[in-house]
Amino acid sequence: MILEMNQGRFGDLFFVPFPSLDDIYLNSIELLVTILFYLFNVVVRVMLMGFL
Repeated sequence: MILEMNQGRFGDLFFVPFPSLDDIYLNSIELLVTILFYLFNVVVRVMLMGFL
């Protein structure tokens, strides 16, 4: 919840003239982070299974 509030302030601070661009920017960042986290999880699980 705190992270969402900070993102909202960040958007208000830097992207006031372009609210739609702000939404697209934040959504793509969240999507990228989610994909990277998922891939990292898969790699860690494969490594653990390989070692064990």
